[in-house]
Amino acid sequence: MSKQHEMSMAAMWEKLLSQVNSSIDRLSQMGTAMITPLMVAKVSRQLANESARLAELADGIDSTFELTTHTRTGSAVASDRHPCRPHEHRHRAV
Repeated sequence: MSKQHEMSMAAMWEKLLSQVNSSIDRLSQMGTAMITPLMVAKVSRQLANESARLAELADGIDSTFELTTHTRTGSAVASDRHPCRPHEHRHRAV
């Protein structure tokens, strides 16, 4: 991944994090009488969905870093694997 791409992803992440924090601040300032059980249920569902998506994203990022690290160090493990399918080994003729 290029430095420019990493920076744009980091900037996008910071913007989204700022939006989420701002929304949480607004929600916490609302009076409890204004928050209905339906609103709480909706927000809880959304948080659960986004949490699952973020966990998938974190796994993908970790896998990319691991593959990149193995490739840069010349590891035999990485060089024997197909870059699109890191879990499958290439077969060599004997």
